[in-house]
Amino acid sequence: MAQNHFSSKDELALQAFDFAIALVSQRTKAAIRSQHHAIERLEAIMEVFSSFVEHPPIKGGCPLLNTAIESDDAHPALRDRAQQAMNSWLNLISQIITKGIDRGEIRPEVNADEVATIIIATLEGAIMMSKLYDDVIHIQRAITHLKQYINTNLKNYGTS
Repeated sequence: MAQNHFSSKDELALQAFDFAIALVSQRTKAAIRSQHHAIERLEAIMEVFSSFVEHPPIKGGCPLLNTAIESDDAHPALRDRAQQAMNSWLNLISQIITKGIDRGEIRPEVNADEVATIIIATLEGAIMMSKLYDDVIHIQRAITHLKQYINTNLKNYGTS
């Protein structure tokens, strides 16, 4: 039997985090791969996050949320890794919105970075509440709200 050896608990934590984020990334890529419209891609990402409540990639919900909360000043390398992962999520959503603006699917005055923050903060907060109360109603409410927000504030009704 092969054994993995880590130089420290911090190295083990980094490897575990990287593994969990890779699983999340795979789920996200699979979900958006078949979607071609920016709004559909955003909704697919929301569904991936929603699935973390009942079907987390690893035990405990969203690995990014958990790591961001647990990686305080005592674990700077893990905190940096969590920030890198968050930057990837923010950039992905921002790029989807920007491409949607370029294609006329999303209103041109939309601030892509602002919307990415709102989407992630809402989803992560709802995951935390759903896990805390062991009740999916919180993520369901957040997704319903975000879909309304997107359709009211982002969608360009001048195109298909």
